[in-house]
Amino acid sequence: MNAETELATPEWAPPPMLPEAIDMFQELAALPRFVGYVAVWNPKREKWDKIPHDGASKLSTADPTHWGPMLEIAQVATGRDLSGIGLVFTGGIEVDGETLVGFDFDDVTGPMELLEALDTYSEISPSGTGKRAFVWVSTKDLAGYQDSAKAHPGGCDHCEIYFGAAARFLTLTFHPDGPVKPIAHLAHDHPAIAELQGLLKRKEDDSDAPAPIIVGDGTPIDLDALEPGRNTEDRELIAKLLAGVGQPEIDRDKAVNKLLVWLIDYIKGNFSQEDIFATLTQKPVLWLYLLDHRNNNPEKAMEFANRELAVAFNGSTKGKLAKIYANPLWKVVDVPDKEPVNADSASTEAPDDYYMPTIGEWMEKPQTARYAVGRHFLKGAINIMYGDSGHCKTTFVVGLAVAKAQAVLEPGFKWMGMDIYDPRPQRIVAGEDAVGVTQMVRGYCEVWGIDIKALPLRISTCAYDFSLADEVTKIKTQIKTDIEKYGIHPDFTIDTLSCNSGDLEENSATDMRVFLKRLDELRGDASVNIPHHNGLENKDRERGSSVIRKNPTSNNYCKLEGDVFIYKPMKQRGMKLPPPLTMRLKEVVIGRDYDNHGNDIGELTTAVLVPTGEDAPELRAIRFYSKYPDLASGRSMGRRRFMETLLLTINAIPGTKQEDLVKPCGVSVGTINSVLKALREYKLLELGYPLKLTRLGVEGLAELSGAPGGKRRAREDLL
Repeated sequence: MNAETELATPEWAPPPMLPEAIDMFQELAALPRFVGYVAVWNPKREKWDKIPHDGASKLSTADPTHWGPMLEIAQVATGRDLSGIGLVFTGGIEVDGETLVGFDFDDVTGPMELLEALDTYSEISPSGTGKRAFVWVSTKDLAGYQDSAKAHPGGCDHCEIYFGAAARFLTLTFHPDGPVKPIAHLAHDHPAIAELQGLLKRKEDDSDAPAPIIVGDGTPIDLDALEPGRNTEDRELIAKLLAGVGQPEIDRDKAVNKLLVWLIDYIKGNFSQEDIFATLTQKPVLWLYLLDHRNNNPEKAMEFANRELAVAFNGSTKGKLAKIYANPLWKVVDVPDKEPVNADSASTEAPDDYYMPTIGEWMEKPQTARYAVGRHFLKGAINIMYGDSGHCKTTFVVGLAVAKAQAVLEPGFKWMGMDIYDPRPQRIVAGEDAVGVTQMVRGYCEVWGIDIKALPLRISTCAYDFSLADEVTKIKTQIKTDIEKYGIHPDFTIDTLSCNSGDLEENSATDMRVFLKRLDELRGDASVNIPHHNGLENKDRERGSSVIRKNPTSNNYCKLEGDVFIYKPMKQRGMKLPPPLTMRLKEVVIGRDYDNHGNDIGELTTAVLVPTGEDAPELRAIRFYSKYPDLASGRSMGRRRFMETLLLTINAIPGTKQEDLVKPCGVSVGTINSVLKALREYKLLELGYPLKLTRLGVEGLAELSGAPGGKRRAREDLL
């Protein structure tokens, strides 16, 4: 990989739109199924990546609130100079019992019999080398099938077929590849239906799965003759797995692990390692599970089978005993990264030179600061920064990287007023938006007065694929220049976890251990910062496997409220948690902006994070409501919009009653009563009447209003 080499970017030149083609989408136009997108050149793939975007931020094809009707999205795309619009298939587009199916023919090489049989609207792809087509098919004819990413109908390199089983969108050029035809409605007996079904992937069926690569001499176990599981709950879970039930009804990762552990420990069966491995790779439903985790790649699926069996063996009673008493029938291995479980493994005996220094010898070693910056971020750590999309996680870590890089050249340089104890050159793997990251760096250099050309900081032009075993080796060859020049290993920023994990699944504990292990191999004695998303349902934790929460050195929650950014450490291994930090989002002009024709269209700006004054109103409010969250609840701004007025009124006007608060607060008596109840529960308001704040309540008002005693603007504003 030569991701950091400056490569010439080709011109984005999709075929021109034709009005008569746009008319073919009239029956879809009113549906909120369209998104704008920007085309970003990917030098690694030598293709354009089409990223859903509204001109201000990225959009999600999994979030319906990001989509809109065709006219509305087209106006946004035109007004904000986006690359075009696309049609979202996520969840399926169904109208009157029919589902829309989209075809993406890649690298068309000749006549296409399937396209001729469909006899429907088709258009040239943005690259000019492929084609798109759309048809309506009876929803019943698609039952039991799912999207196919690697169909081979002939006349093209491959074809991707979407009808909503996964989060997908297809870009639209509105440039037909021949005479304009309406989107066809295929009847059940149409000859193309059978061909379409033959190209689609069956749900939980091995009929379209590549044949497994059989390794070893094992014989598959007849699971139908057994009732696998240690208890009723496990037996029901495994039964559903073997019956073909998948996500989200069951957790297949958990079910497969429980099945393997049970087979390993089942005394009556005394199954061999080879037999269990053969069962895992030859039982259709289990083989499909392996393929689903490795993008239908048989070789990678076999590697994954090795890893799954190793995890199960290490967690089984037989595996734990084998680490104490040798078991010649089983290979004792760590969760493998490179070596498969059924290969010869190294001895588990520790080398003779595993010497443990005494505490006295440890004390003779040079004592240095454990922290990298202030009392935040331990040196040589893997740090996860998680939070909602659009909450400035990348902006935060980029600023930290710029500061630590500048401290290499300027000893004593501070980050957010804090000392930097571990200055290092920086490398940012910009898997999401390299251009945006570059602009952030320019913004920080502008604000902090840094010579950007001398800064020891590099930014990749694309994502890295940490699912590949040799990726770390390739990257290590690149960082030698930093080590030779600055005498120290560079830090890494991996933006983001999902963009750089390749085929590794973030919901798989095994895969995330591999991902973090490879980062450990990469970083040497330096640190790695990783922006990541929070959970879809549990917003207070990291998305994906619990390994992402448990294994890194620190986990930090990031949130943007208005223009105030909050960084809250949630875990810091072996050390007391530092207090939260708050920063302010600031817009910075970094140059002029130009359209595709070179016309000046105004200032080019980016956003950076700068220190927030301790007495800033936003910071005071954040501190107050973090202590008393029920006082902020409700619709829109909730109780926040009148809380300060309510407290000021009670404190400034003796003898205040509930009804006296209705008019200044602009809410009903019922709302006032529920707020007073919450204030009493927090011990901010004394019991009984007349209403009177407690000492804690006066202190809270002082914090919220920014004045001792909480009497700022009391009389003139409230009387």
